[in-house]
Amino acid sequence: MDLLSYDLVDHLVQFLSRKDLETVRKVACGRHELSNWQLLAEHHLRERYLLGIKIYIPYQDEIESAPKRMKLEEGDDTDDKNEEIEVSVEKRLFTEELVGPWDFKKLQYASLRDVSISWYHLDDNKNYRPFEMQQLLSILSLPVATRADSIKSSSLSVNGSACRFAHLVLELIQVLQKTFMKVDIFTTLNDMNLRMEDFMRDYINQEAFLGNLSFSCDTIRNQRISLEGIVTLFKKRRLTPLTVRIPVDSLSHPKIQEIVEHWKNSDGYVAGHKELRMVRDPWMGFESRTQHDYLPHPTKRSSLLQSSNYLKIVKFKPWHSPVNFDWIDSLIND
Repeated sequence: MDLLSYDLVDHLVQFLSRKDLETVRKVACGRHELSNWQLLAEHHLRERYLLGIKIYIPYQDEIESAPKRMKLEEGDDTDDKNEEIEVSVEKRLFTEELVGPWDFKKLQYASLRDVSISWYHLDDNKNYRPFEMQQLLSILSLPVATRADSIKSSSLSVNGSACRFAHLVLELIQVLQKTFMKVDIFTTLNDMNLRMEDFMRDYINQEAFLGNLSFSCDTIRNQRISLEGIVTLFKKRRLTPLTVRIPVDSLSHPKIQEIVEHWKNSDGYVAGHKELRMVRDPWMGFESRTQHDYLPHPTKRSSLLQSSNYLKIVKFKPWHSPVNFDWIDSLIND
């Protein structure tokens, strides 16, 4: 370790999280043979920063009302085909302090914190500007900050509900690393829904990073999302909490019942809770149930909390078990 050159150490520390860099700095402190490690660990801790990216891909009517601007068409290979994509990029320190608009310098020290893709400007006060597709793809391929980098959350939000260019949205999200802690997808495009299913399955496979996953469609009647991947989440242990929001109409949905059965057949271990929320269609008139019911796991390690629109795995408490009134009556009579 102490024989490695400065350039090689510089290359290696690029792959270390901030937590690992802190460890390297402490171990190398005051040791001459590890001076390169200490120097470069301190350098990366000082120079690294976070990016918040907001991507605007316009609604169809906006483009048609602006004839002077080139319209994006799938398969258009002209150099200006991405004229309509506008991006706002903000730079933050790991202390959460906002520095301001990104100056595009020191790209090697950047990590993604938040990425939002939408058909409307998410904040009128942000400085949006046109971006070339290849430039944007290279930025989106940057590493995503994780808990090991001492941040509370990282998020990906995709609203493709009114976007004419689903192919662009899909192209953008495919280059992103699937390690965001919070993922929120909303779309009304049936062809996009199917491809988003695969995208969500990939995220579920990376569930160690995931803390909050949400998928919404325009109506429950049109939703085509598969619950197979979500079912598997309830077979596994987790060390951190997980919330999943999905569009299904009832706790009696066959897949929801399958989730319950998988949980009952698991070891019942709970460290971080798992929560499954059903997103209800507001105009379908479901009755709300305010009562909360607990289903104890056979091992008494955890319980399944059932409410009107969610399931949640919680630590078992004695009052979760159903009361045997006949047994109580027998004690009184005795």
